[in-house]
Order: sequence, then C-alpha cells, then structure tokens
Amino acid sequence: MLEIFTSWQVGVEKRALRRVQAFEDLWQNRTAKVEVMPFPEAVRRCEGGG
Repeated sequence: MLEIFTSWQVGVEKRALRRVQAFEDLWQNRTAKVEVMPFPEAVRRCEGGG
C-alpha cells in the first residue's frame, strides 16, 4: 500500500506517526496474529525443519 502525506493537510502528522508506530510494532513482533522472524527461519519452518 502506498500512502501520501502532504504537509498542507490538517492532521496528517498524527496519521503519519500512527503508521510509523504500527510499522515499529510489526517489526518488533509486537502485533497480534502476526509473527515476524528472520527469513532463513521462515524457510526452515516451511520446509518442516523447525
């Protein structure tokens, strides 16, 4: 998804900061129903080795 944040729109900073926080939560594996792991581990799991 591509989002565009323009400086002249009211409230855009809060929206952008929410997106940043959501990404950080995802990246740090702090989200429900989503597990973040290194790619090699994901491959091992798909191959049945972990």
